[in-house]
Amino acid sequence: MISPTSYLIKLIIFKSKSVHVLEMLSFLELTEFNNYPKGLSGIVERTVKFSRYLGYAYQFMCCLVITLYSTIPLFTKADLPIRFSHDVGKLKPAVYIFQVIGLSSAASNNSCLDVLAMSLMGICSAQIDILNKKLITLGKNEDEDETDGSNNSYLRLKKCAKHHVEIIRFQKALERVFSSIFLAQFATSVMVICNIGFQLVHVQPASVQFALMLFYFIAMNTQLVMYCWYGNEIIVKVYHCLSILSSAIRDACYKFEWFDSNMETKKLLLIIMEHSKKHLYLTAGKISVLSLESFTSVMRTSYSYFALLQTLYRNNQD
Repeated sequence: MISPTSYLIKLIIFKSKSVHVLEMLSFLELTEFNNYPKGLSGIVERTVKFSRYLGYAYQFMCCLVITLYSTIPLFTKADLPIRFSHDVGKLKPAVYIFQVIGLSSAASNNSCLDVLAMSLMGICSAQIDILNKKLITLGKNEDEDETDGSNNSYLRLKKCAKHHVEIIRFQKALERVFSSIFLAQFATSVMVICNIGFQLVHVQPASVQFALMLFYFIAMNTQLVMYCWYGNEIIVKVYHCLSILSSAIRDACYKFEWFDSNMETKKLLLIIMEHSKKHLYLTAGKISVLSLESFTSVMRTSYSYFALLQTLYRNNQD
């Protein structure tokens, strides 16, 4: 019941931030997020395509887990997919249908919320990538086909500065909406992964329960990896080697041929470089930064609890 509880907490948080959600989604219609050279459109397309495939794979795993849960009464002595505290008697078919519908609804909505967060994080990462490419090619011939047809380096650099500001605002909007949701997911993932791992060790390999626990374990890890992977992508694309001084945005500014520019352009370039010193990352409740390191930390914590459960179990057996 930990996963449904986690979903309920996430849903309550998401609903309570409905105003911020609408504000966050409004960024997708910004000119700065949609007006870029044609040569850079592939960045967004690749991000959307990858997010779509990953989302489909994750939702397929969720569907498979619910299907296995639904078939438990057919292959085991259990009367219902989820143990009920009272004897339902003749109402067993109705309770069975209710549980299957409830599990399906929770899994569907929870996976949609996860895919939404993943997709928006992917868009943020893609926008950072686009900004880097725009800064690197600034003042070169290949950037002359920009939609407004302007060849003025200062004006295009000014647009890059505004694009950078909007990316920072978008990242803050993501943090405002999803930070508490990420924390709830991290906290429950530790318990669920630990519990599933313990059950995998103690159930028969050739059984429905083993298949259920195995796919459930994969789905939970996929869910966690999605958050941490895209969070890590934002960090990597803003900071090379996770270092402020090697920020990708400021590296791109250095590669721009600034020495041939006028004083206004140089000043604006300096402003962008200083502004890019701001950290861009997402956190789980302001406690842990979303990164691949966070994923390994969650797995280590889960394994620690798993080892403790194993020790207690063996002591009780003795």
